[in-house]
Amino acid sequence: MKTKMGGSGGNFESVACDDRKSDMPIFYVTNDKENGEIRQFTPNSTAIKSGDTWDILSTPGTIKYLKFNTKNKSFTWVDSRQEGRDSAFRNFKNCEGIDFRDGNLYFVSKKMDNLYILDLDKGTYKIDKIGSGKFDGAPDQIKRLTSADHSDLLYFTEEGGQKAGIHARDHMNEYFTIVEGLMYGKETTGLAFSPDGKTLLFAHQVDGIVFAINRIDGEPFHGSSIDVKRHLSGGRRLIES
Repeated sequence: MKTKMGGSGGNFESVACDDRKSDMPIFYVTNDKENGEIRQFTPNSTAIKSGDTWDILSTPGTIKYLKFNTKNKSFTWVDSRQEGRDSAFRNFKNCEGIDFRDGNLYFVSKKMDNLYILDLDKGTYKIDKIGSGKFDGAPDQIKRLTSADHSDLLYFTEEGGQKAGIHARDHMNEYFTIVEGLMYGKETTGLAFSPDGKTLLFAHQVDGIVFAINRIDGEPFHGSSIDVKRHLSGGRRLIES
């Protein structure tokens, strides 16, 4: 089914949904271009109230565009696509992965090697520079997992680099290599987890090979402890793909 969520004229990569209000979900879409604006799509309320949720993304809605105010690290959603493009070119070129958790919107720029964290309620943002040690490629797809003790990990696939793999960032802003690719292509993608969090799934894009990975200690990937060292301490991988 053709959707209206992205609109036209984009090289769309990923989508995330703020579903805190079940009667008014809001969707966010990345656009992999140097001036690729990030789009916010709010479906038509009539379609939502009808109860036919399968039609939400194919009905009319409102599209707005992300604009940064770098002076005070705040952001707004504007009606002007050109303003959104200009802000993207200056601040977040070639965005790929995006995810939503607990009121925060996460997305990455592979061109600028940045992770952006937007507080959707406060209208503020912060930027974390990505890449150290074995994470020497560009960030691609992302997925955040939260454990019972609220210690969370943000997982990344990787485009380029010497050994494209799967990496993670913890709540202390420290980076880890979870899976290191040794014999396959230069891009990992298709990041997903089983419902119990114990199986990590990803693909090597060029080779078309899908992997299902389990931790060697049998724990879930959102567990509070992962037996790997920090990148700056030399790094150690859980498993090789």
